[in-house]
Amino acid sequence: MHKALFVAVNQNTDRGFSNLPNTLNDINEIRRILTEVPTTFENQNVNEFSGNHATNRILNLVVTDFFSDATEEDILFLFWAGHGYASNGEGYLVPYDGDSLRPDDSMIKMSNVRRWIETSRARVVICFFDTCHSGLLARSGDILRGLQIHGNGKVIFAACQDIQYAYDRNGHGAFTDYLIEGLTGGAADFNGNIDVYTLYSYISTRLTNEFRGEQVPVIHSSLSGSPVVIKRIESRQATTNKKHVITDAYFLLDTLITVYDSFNEEKQSVFRLVLDNPDQATEYTVRELYAKNQRHNSLPFAIRNQAYLVNFSDLSIESSSNGLKMTLELNKVEGKHESMSLGISYGGGYGSRTYTDDDIAKERAKLIIFGFTDATTQNKVSDSILQSFIFSPSNGSIKIDPNSKTGIGIVENLDKLGLDLIGIRVSLVNWLILTGTIEKIEKLVLNKKGNLVDVHLIGYRKKYYTNVDPVRIELIGQVQV
Repeated sequence: MHKALFVAVNQNTDRGFSNLPNTLNDINEIRRILTEVPTTFENQNVNEFSGNHATNRILNLVVTDFFSDATEEDILFLFWAGHGYASNGEGYLVPYDGDSLRPDDSMIKMSNVRRWIETSRARVVICFFDTCHSGLLARSGDILRGLQIHGNGKVIFAACQDIQYAYDRNGHGAFTDYLIEGLTGGAADFNGNIDVYTLYSYISTRLTNEFRGEQVPVIHSSLSGSPVVIKRIESRQATTNKKHVITDAYFLLDTLITVYDSFNEEKQSVFRLVLDNPDQATEYTVRELYAKNQRHNSLPFAIRNQAYLVNFSDLSIESSSNGLKMTLELNKVEGKHESMSLGISYGGGYGSRTYTDDDIAKERAKLIIFGFTDATTQNKVSDSILQSFIFSPSNGSIKIDPNSKTGIGIVENLDKLGLDLIGIRVSLVNWLILTGTIEKIEKLVLNKKGNLVDVHLIGYRKKYYTNVDPVRIELIGQVQV
């Protein structure tokens, strides 16, 4: 079940704190965005507290129950706007009756909220705190475990660092104002997805620039696998006219790259694809892949910004006066790219540079996209050991074949085969993720200008330590096609 709790402490009993009328604007707008159709949050599972209902006693009871009553299948969303208070190194969320002279008795300790979040059984917890000193909520401790919409995890967004104040702009808290912009499309990636990476990057850049570093937001997370998609912006419509596809609705399954008519993840790690009136070549390939999968363990599968190894659980084919309908049911299987391997450092034999595991991954990304790396350019001496690390990742579910050029220079090679940029893109997603090169794609944009394709990739590596931010890989370049 998806459950949401909104708190706006817009009034205070004048015990050292002013009223904050903008907090009502904050929760009204965030609630509208969260619950507008299509949504997974139903109004009966969304609660809101403000004014003289936001007392210390009420909020303590409501917030503790919100986290403690959750089941392992629940997804929780908390948004809190109001005053924050710091005293003797302790952070507090200020309720309606908060008294600056008695913080321990009249306010809610941020450390308590942090503990409630940590001990909640909920599958996913997403929290936003637009208060002064809210960085104290996530200041210490590893409270975040493997965040993904179909996994287990928790993430906290705080409006500012622990010693900073949270400002207002445009009738909202400044943090919330940029959060609203991000959730309504500003932070959307190529596919219209807004996840915790893209959202934090969007908010942080704008807040930091506007307030010259005096308000810098905080995110604490330890993402493993695909991160939570907080909001989905449907910006493109699919068409069944296969001769003129104006959609991003491509998928890759082993050697097949084609358009789907509908896709859903019926439950965790179970995917269902429907193809209406596929052409004969697609129909034949799907049948072959189904037969092949009965003899082999798994097939690579990529869609949007995701890539997995899958098995066919079923293939149904219906023929009627309206044509042929193929329904593919796929089950995700665990791949090597999802496991954590020890980092590799390599130096010697290739100049004086030492390559870390993340350096090698960046070189592999260049190879996949552009067809070359710094270690394989013709005007430099080739290092066979370094190249073996690039071509054969230890944590890759698929490997690059230097002899057949499989997985090398995909943009140019697939363009020569007549595949359009959207089809090329889903192939890049497949190779970048399943080779273990990156874990999560924030941005992957391809634009064709004449015989040149501009490519911009932003991706994140798997984290080795929960308290260290994931390594970011960004590549910008051109491919001649």
